[in-house]
Amino acid sequence: MDGSSFCEITSKVPSYSSYLSCEELDQNSLALAREFPSIVEIIRAGESREKRAINALRIGKGSNNILLYGFPNPEEPLGGLLLDYLSEALATNEKFLKETDCTWYLIKCVDPDGAKLNEGYLKGPLTPTNFAKNYYRTPNYLTGELNFPFRFGNILNLNNPVPETWALMRIMSGIEFRFISSLHVMKFGEMTFEVSRPCPEIYSQLQIIAKENNIPLRKRFGDIVAPGIQLANYMTPAANYVRMTMSGLSPLQKVTGGFSFEFARMMNPRLFMMIPECTTWFDPRCYDDRPSGSNLRETMDYVKGTFGEAARLVSECYGEARPYLGPGSPFVAMLADIVEGITTPKIGVIDPDPTIKEEELDEETMLSQKISTEARADIYRMFNVGGALKMIELELSGANENSRKLMQVMEKFQMQFDAYSNELNKKYDIHHYPLKSLVAMNLASLLVAIEHSKRMNEMPEIYAT
Repeated sequence: MDGSSFCEITSKVPSYSSYLSCEELDQNSLALAREFPSIVEIIRAGESREKRAINALRIGKGSNNILLYGFPNPEEPLGGLLLDYLSEALATNEKFLKETDCTWYLIKCVDPDGAKLNEGYLKGPLTPTNFAKNYYRTPNYLTGELNFPFRFGNILNLNNPVPETWALMRIMSGIEFRFISSLHVMKFGEMTFEVSRPCPEIYSQLQIIAKENNIPLRKRFGDIVAPGIQLANYMTPAANYVRMTMSGLSPLQKVTGGFSFEFARMMNPRLFMMIPECTTWFDPRCYDDRPSGSNLRETMDYVKGTFGEAARLVSECYGEARPYLGPGSPFVAMLADIVEGITTPKIGVIDPDPTIKEEELDEETMLSQKISTEARADIYRMFNVGGALKMIELELSGANENSRKLMQVMEKFQMQFDAYSNELNKKYDIHHYPLKSLVAMNLASLLVAIEHSKRMNEMPEIYAT
């Protein structure tokens, strides 16, 4: 790919002030296909559980098949924005499209039902508090990219794809993809490029891209191969389960399917996946690498205590509200899944905890590490409480003879939510990264990774430990 075309595309990302809804993304796709019918094709990939359309764009006729999809989790809208820009850039720049030598499959929103439930955040204010007030996350057992068929002898036999998985399978079946990516987003801190296998040839390029967009690299503890670069164990949850079972570990988190990467590599074992997992918010201290004055053990104890307190609240209040909640609410399903994980904890399989050595715990952290880790816990604890508030609000909006009892539970949630929000704003100076920078950085890193994937011919050690 010519460097000038690459820079031209990434430098023209507009200055967005808000996110786009799935409906707006679909409207833009239809308009693009009408304007460029010889270049852009809309494929009806399938329907969601609630019968919303899941559409894919096929652009170009190159020799390398590329799949990118947004909203893998419904509270992560940045991927839709990126793919909306990329689709227009590919359709309107013939030189760039030809130089990529790719056939692009772009799904702007793979979870339209869940995304609909988060829409109250998309137009702002783009703050953690407003995000948490409008929070919904699809449980793993209903998530499209996590429920592909997978079988390994008598240990694991999974074959119950949800409708969103079927949509992905219709696009992926019979095609040998060179590269795929699901566009995930962390909620606070720095940038992490998640890779399916070691690729030191491009580490410096990815790191430079983050620096050029003024986004710091995450100094993550545990399984990290370079600043901002991590081998992503969550790309192989089904294989993780097999390995852990054969190692005698127990009790293990339940898995209901394989990940999209596990399905796609059956057609192409050389498949490469890179997820540019950027973050939404930051505190200026995320850029400060001076010593923090405390060690990692103290930070991890803080995280454990913070999440533990919030977990107890959610579990207790959900137990009080559950007898008065009607069936069918997606928020009830979300909270039930969360509470089950709290009350019956298991060894993580879908997203295993990073391996932190004992000697690392006594090392002094950088200020950036301390702030990004502790503030992430302070922000994330708000999400389930916010989702619980929405759950009860939905119940109270209908005819519910137990409204008084639900109001009492809601008051507990609201009091704690307000306390969390006030504490967050007192302790941190929270800013949203510029959307222009996030889109430009993620797009540039994807283009680098795609070019790298074209050069990869050696077989990977798929089951290496």
